[in-house]
Amino acid sequence: MAYEGAVAKLTHSELLDTGVYCILCTASGKRYIGSSASSIMGRWHLHRKQLRKGNHHSLHLQRAWTKYGESSFDFTVLATCAPDECITMEQKFIDAFRASERHYGYNINPNARSPLGVKFSAERIAIHRKAIRGYWDNPDPEHVRKMVEASHTPEMRLQHSQRMKGRKFSDEHKAKMREAWTRRGEITDSARVAMGAAQRKRYSDPEQRAKMSEYAKRGHAIRAAKKAASP
Repeated sequence: MAYEGAVAKLTHSELLDTGVYCILCTASGKRYIGSSASSIMGRWHLHRKQLRKGNHHSLHLQRAWTKYGESSFDFTVLATCAPDECITMEQKFIDAFRASERHYGYNINPNARSPLGVKFSAERIAIHRKAIRGYWDNPDPEHVRKMVEASHTPEMRLQHSQRMKGRKFSDEHKAKMREAWTRRGEITDSARVAMGAAQRKRYSDPEQRAKMSEYAKRGHAIRAAKKAASP
């Protein structure tokens, strides 16, 4: 089934399920295997959006999408499972389909959801940087509104609550958090001197001042877009 057909034929509960999915290129027979610990529908929308914009993290998959066209790709759910089992299940399917091997799949990493050992090409880095800067230079208020709404639905709040419940921190972790909290705002004299020198150096550089001004403009544009999207 094609992407649109696949989503249409899945039930609402299946789309909100967590599990492992496959993006198959019918023209080449190669697969991309992924998993979602929040919702299959959310992950699918993200993949499709990135592929349509030409900035998907898997350069192999992006090139195939550009070459063969969207209609040459099928989206299917391979298995549903609990959120904490997604990575294990994803790894099993990556190994079974050999999806990280160039002749068989589009996964850039042989390890599920792990960036360890992955080296991105200069082309991939440039595409990603351009996509991020291009979007936030002129954020779409409607898209910001949709993101805000999507992150505040009853289902998403419930999923977040369930993920947070039962979390246990070690005594060492608690001690570090307590120490970090109590030391907030503490600045030594030597730190103040170093911070002052760093600030003076930054402001004395015309190029740096121009960058700071540009960042401030982007931040203003983002805040304005979020304000316009708020109900």
